[in-house]
Amino acid sequence: MSCTEFNTFMSEAEDAILDIATVCGKEEYYRQMLLDLRDKPLDTRMFCQYEKVLLQTISNYEDIIKENEVLKDGMESLKNSNAEMKENIERLCILQTEGSQRQRLIGETSAEIDNHRKDQTYTEIKAVTACLQMLDHSKVLILSGREGSGKSKNSLEILRRIKEKHPETDVIKLKRLTQFSNIIKEDALTVVLFEDVFGRITKQFCENTDQPILDSLHSYINLGNIKVIFVMRNTVKQECQSLLSSHNIFCNNIAYLDLNSEEFRLSLKEKESILINYCTQNDIDIIYKDDSFNRKTNEISIDKIKVSIIDKPDVSCRLSADNKCLVINSWDVEEMIRSDPYQGFPECCRLFTRNKNITKLGATYFRYPLKSLLKEVENMRIEGKANDVMGLKYVILLNILLNKARSEGSSRKEYYYRLMLSINENDIDVQAHQKLFNECYDKNIGLKLHDIIYLCEELTCRYLTRKENTIYFQHLAFQDSVFISYCKIKP
Repeated sequence: MSCTEFNTFMSEAEDAILDIATVCGKEEYYRQMLLDLRDKPLDTRMFCQYEKVLLQTISNYEDIIKENEVLKDGMESLKNSNAEMKENIERLCILQTEGSQRQRLIGETSAEIDNHRKDQTYTEIKAVTACLQMLDHSKVLILSGREGSGKSKNSLEILRRIKEKHPETDVIKLKRLTQFSNIIKEDALTVVLFEDVFGRITKQFCENTDQPILDSLHSYINLGNIKVIFVMRNTVKQECQSLLSSHNIFCNNIAYLDLNSEEFRLSLKEKESILINYCTQNDIDIIYKDDSFNRKTNEISIDKIKVSIIDKPDVSCRLSADNKCLVINSWDVEEMIRSDPYQGFPECCRLFTRNKNITKLGATYFRYPLKSLLKEVENMRIEGKANDVMGLKYVILLNILLNKARSEGSSRKEYYYRLMLSINENDIDVQAHQKLFNECYDKNIGLKLHDIIYLCEELTCRYLTRKENTIYFQHLAFQDSVFISYCKIKP
């Protein structure tokens, strides 16, 4: 120990002794003792005692340092343990939240399926069986159809049958792609039904947010425990062709079924059964033909439909005791069943049997286009007065209407006896379009063939369809709407 260190130590020790003496009331006595201690020399015995005390102090100090190091290590370990515990708690909270969301959506889907099971208007159709067979061999199914064609009910029937056959499988219905990340469970067998997630009426897809979700969905599908059903309208599917032909999820092991396709459209027996179910549900009487049980599969067994019309007491009916009913004869019934209304046969039956004002229209309601569709086409014609592009679209539809060629894509008789009209893409008459444009809008524009072909492609999403080089109306309702609109120009 150096002299400086010794003097410092002595000074600190003296200060400490004086502080204690002050508390004990003996400050003067010990101050004098300290002065005497400074003046007289230390004897050997006292020096040894001081040395012993000093060494003991150093030893105690080293022990304290060691204990502090141990305590420091313990505190660091406790800190790490707390961080790990916090992370585990956060993970458990996330799992609990995701689990609760999954269970909630499973419960909501189960409630929808139960409600569907109790629905007496549903009719089993061959398309559902085909979908189930497709899912046995495919991981992704796209179920499409026009509005009102029964996509929602049939998709619920698919889920019901899957759950009935495989109780261990979870079935979940989602209406947004973003919900998928909240319900995923890698080790659980799951069938996920996405309804209208790419848009209900028109395409709604965001590359920044939806694309990563599809990428994640594709990865989970490849793991093997998840199968997916996409339900969408045909118009939306048409607008999504670029996505459906490019993303990996739609490129491998996928099946398609269109409820309005030639193969899977409703048969006459299925349509008759749907009409009967809705009539029964809404207390509308069905009178069958005498030999209905021996009739061929393509013949209708209904003879008449009798509907009570309480608000029309002047309607007379030999089949009603109170003369307050409306009778739809077998010819009209057959026309209704053989029709292919644009808004969908099931939806037409639902509205026809529930709304008495619509019921009074009889087969006419199934035969003619909706007012909304008529207004849509008429608005296109009117907008064409100020917008040449819109006007040319209307003229293209009008040219197809006035073309007398029968559509190759309509081999059967639509609406029981009428044909679809079409044009050949390789035989488009530019001069005919120019003449019609002048007739509709009283002006000439420099039409080019490529302009007509380009707008035909745009119209394909909504109004037109094609088969190879033949372009024709998607549905007779569009054809009729254009005809009615044209009659205002040329009665």
